[in-house]
Amino acid sequence: GFLLDQAGNDTYNAGSGGTNGGGDGGVGFLLDQAGNDTYTAGSSSTNGGGYRGVGLLLDAAGTDQYEDPEVPGGSCQDCSLVPKGTLGAQVDSDDLPDPSAADCVPHPPIRITENQGLNGFILGLEPATGEPIYRPGSGVTAGEGTQEDPYVIEGWCIAAGSSGIGISGTSAHVVIQDNVITGHDLGVELDGAENVTIHNNAITDNGDGVVLSGSSDYVVENNAITDNSYGVRLSESSDNAVQDNTITDNGDDGVRLSDSSDNAVQDNTITNNGLDGLVLSDSGDNAVQDNTITHNGLDGLVLSGSSDNAVRHNTITNNDDGVRLSDSSDSNVVENNTLTDNGDGVRLSESSDNAVQDNTIADNYDDGVDMFGSGDNAVRDNTITNNEDTGLYAVNLDEPVDATDNWWGHETGPSGGEEDCTTGETADGQGDTITTSNAEVCFAPWRTSPNPDAGAG
Repeated sequence: GFLLDQAGNDTYNAGSGGTNGGGDGGVGFLLDQAGNDTYTAGSSSTNGGGYRGVGLLLDAAGTDQYEDPEVPGGSCQDCSLVPKGTLGAQVDSDDLPDPSAADCVPHPPIRITENQGLNGFILGLEPATGEPIYRPGSGVTAGEGTQEDPYVIEGWCIAAGSSGIGISGTSAHVVIQDNVITGHDLGVELDGAENVTIHNNAITDNGDGVVLSGSSDYVVENNAITDNSYGVRLSESSDNAVQDNTITDNGDDGVRLSDSSDNAVQDNTITNNGLDGLVLSDSGDNAVQDNTITHNGLDGLVLSGSSDNAVRHNTITNNDDGVRLSDSSDSNVVENNTLTDNGDGVRLSESSDNAVQDNTIADNYDDGVDMFGSGDNAVRDNTITNNEDTGLYAVNLDEPVDATDNWWGHETGPSGGEEDCTTGETADGQGDTITTSNAEVCFAPWRTSPNPDAGAG
């Protein structure tokens, strides 16, 4: 609308007409490296135009004065302008969600593509004090972008749009917390961003809840992520943590990692999602631990083409299969989990060199452990009891299964009449059944009492 660039000692009187920037991102009145100027609004407001517009922008300005005789305190109508050093954005109230259900302030969708600048967290620093000048529309309410004092985006009800909060290509430290994000294609989207914490938000009724791509060093914690398509999706992302979230009632998968490594998914409640609870696809060296994964439409935990992952101390119940490893998911550890009331407790298909150990695998309505076309896997030191079809079902295996030191539910050992691959001993006990087809199982010796260290406890 009006620009003073490296100017000084000027007077601008808007009279009755005001000044408007026009268009998305417009600036009504901009003082850039100007000093000793006086702006008088007159009887009308100064607006930035559309989405992300700015009423009055003071960028590296000096001892300038803003006066509006009609509005006490020197602010303006239809924009959130405050005195020198902070900025205000025009907000279209028709685009905002109803804030009555939450203690938050309406805000349009947030887009940040750089640390500092017209699309950044801040526009720059105050020359006199070095304090950050928060960009209007960024949603930043506090902080300096450091690890010790991160930027804070807090307390907003984010209006419907393509993404509620979208951050890409940034490295500044930022915490997104205590927001209500609903009705978007993507609730929170991070693309090539680093050092972001998403904490204690309600992320509901979006296309996808949280989507992170090519991102690292972020934490997604203590959020309610419900009634979206996917709850949380990570792709090509590493060194991140998804923890202590409630991820429920999403239409597709609760959590999905694709081509991602060195992430921790821990202490989450992942329930009642339409497809799988948690999926690792072509992902390695991740830790999945201490989660409760129950009552999902398909499987609890799926590893597809994913190797060298650790699955520990999870409670996985009432899913199609509890844990499924397929498509060359090799060298994984499935340890100290409770896997009950699923179809199969653990299912391995075309996957090798995995260790299934110290788990409680009980009361599943198909097989405790189902293995097909998989070689050189170990199923040891587990409690395998009261599974409806078989305790262990092994088909078309190139290598014998090491199934020693398991508790089969009775001191006499497993049943089913199979011969041990090493000793030739017959499985003629009263415990769960072992069944094979074109496969060998080594089951002796077995435990004569339950393994006290088995399960997620």
